Amino acid sequence: MNKSKSILIIENEALFSHSIESTLKTISDINFSIYKTKDYKAAYLVIQKVEQLDFVFFNVDLFPNHTQRYTIIEDLIATIRYDFTNAKLFLLTSYFNNYLILEMIKTFNPDSVILKSDINSNDLIQAVSSVIENNPFYSASILRLLRSQFSSHISIDKTDRLILYHLSRGIKSKDLPDLVFLSLSSIEKRKRNLKSVFKVDNDRLLLEEARNRGII
Repeated sequence: MNKSKSILIIENEALFSHSIESTLKTISDINFSIYKTKDYKAAYLVIQKVEQLDFVFFNVDLFPNHTQRYTIIEDLIATIRYDFTNAKLFLLTSYFNNYLILEMIKTFNPDSVILKSDINSNDLIQAVSSVIENNPFYSASILRLLRSQFSSHISIDKTDRLILYHLSRGIKSKDLPDLVFLSLSSIEKRKRNLKSVFKVDNDRLLLEEARNRGII
């Protein structure tokens, strides 16, 4: 008798959503019930009405504002894990940002993280099959990022990473206190320490070195 799995796909790109659906249907020993939505608001409606939810694929790029996106993803994952404790979570993204990807992995502990440009239908099948067997699946670029983190001998804390992330986005140091909740003097002290750690003497080289080491 075929297994039955209930899937929620939260994806605003119709082609990619259809690709996930088509790929799932090629796995012959599983009968999939598939729900597709284009935004998080519609996803909540699905979550409220279904009795079973086994897999959730969701595009984390739906909101351009970082704070808004992160909060909504956090709320959605908390709701899913409360209502469906065994649901497997697949994060989908079109944008490769080291800082954001690492933070999402640490915070949300997803079963899979997929950079869309990395994969084809065979990779999607492998991702689903791996996660069914309780093995995490990361697409190639995500794996390289994680390996670079393991091999790096430099350890910095979450606040330092956040400072580097905002600086890499072009945010000026004088505007950082409202974003990282530190005084400007504390931020400047952290920047001086980071330059010492990375053995550089200016902001440009600091960001360059942070990118080379997969931090931002």
